[in-house]
Amino acid sequence: MTTQPSSSEIRRMDIIVDTPRIVQGRPLKMVGRRYTTSTARSASGVTLIFLHGSGNHKEHWEPCIQWLLNEARSFGQGLHTIREAWTFDWQTHGDSAVLNAQAFEAPHSRAGMPDWAAAVVMFIRTRLSSHRLICVGHSCGALTLLYSALFWPEPRRVPYEALVLIEPVAVDTESFATRTTDLKNLDKLFKVVQTRRNEWDSYEAAYAWFVKRAPWSSWDLRTLQLHVRHGLRPLCPGSQKVTTKCDRLHEAESFTEQQTMFHAAEQIERLCDYVPIHLIYGAHNDFPLKDSKRCLTDLTKGRRPASATLIPDAGHTVVQQQPDTIAQALWKIVVNSTPRKQAALSGDRMSRSRL
Repeated sequence: MTTQPSSSEIRRMDIIVDTPRIVQGRPLKMVGRRYTTSTARSASGVTLIFLHGSGNHKEHWEPCIQWLLNEARSFGQGLHTIREAWTFDWQTHGDSAVLNAQAFEAPHSRAGMPDWAAAVVMFIRTRLSSHRLICVGHSCGALTLLYSALFWPEPRRVPYEALVLIEPVAVDTESFATRTTDLKNLDKLFKVVQTRRNEWDSYEAAYAWFVKRAPWSSWDLRTLQLHVRHGLRPLCPGSQKVTTKCDRLHEAESFTEQQTMFHAAEQIERLCDYVPIHLIYGAHNDFPLKDSKRCLTDLTKGRRPASATLIPDAGHTVVQQQPDTIAQALWKIVVNSTPRKQAALSGDRMSRSRL
């Protein structure tokens, strides 16, 4: 563990954990970061868990978390405040990818969204079992959170006080089958990501490249700076040249996990009677799965979200484009959240068949 000082009185602590995914006889690592404030934390407040989208990393949430913790600090103690926040790097992304680089040298080695879900669930059960949890996911991170509910055989025992799904890229099999253009668009996106530039002469050169190109040119500058600072690494020891921590193939492979998309969509009708599910979308429908919004709010299939929010002047990367607006929407959910009844959660056991 390493603790990083912060002039803004927000404390950061990194932790490295083994995950259930085994590659070449060893467990893959996952890096998490805890955010707290220097003021006394309320054990009755909520703990926020954030999962990033494909091609991103845990630090993308930092502007949003900073806004939330500053707001919570002025709000005081009690149920309707924040205890702490956690972000995690997918095993193939960010600092996790750096630690797992040698393992991924093996042919066909990967870690999909179900593997990330298993890692997050293990962390929750071993370290956060007594916490009130509100989980927030963006894009593939949202799918991972929905998939994680499968690790509890009964939906009433899923320990989340709320799920906040930001631009979840999920559809059910019926919807996907009727939209052949979606598959073609995902295939096209796979090819674009797999061949996209991923080396630059320096961090400064990389920033200059990103800031002039979509979608990065539309991002809040704080997020773009974090993307470059924490999402890149030296090409080799001592080199000025940099490359992405996340391999292009691993990022691209996330768009091929169609079964995960289907399972995630089906969890909404399974969970919504027990866990409030809040949907947040950018107003610009610019992701290839054009039918996702309608599919995930289909009342005829029992999909009843607790709320649905549309953020103007934003698209699929709304987290990066408008972190403060996302934080404000999350704060409303935090202050209106109520603890789950412990009777419904007691005695829960993870479904081992899913691990």
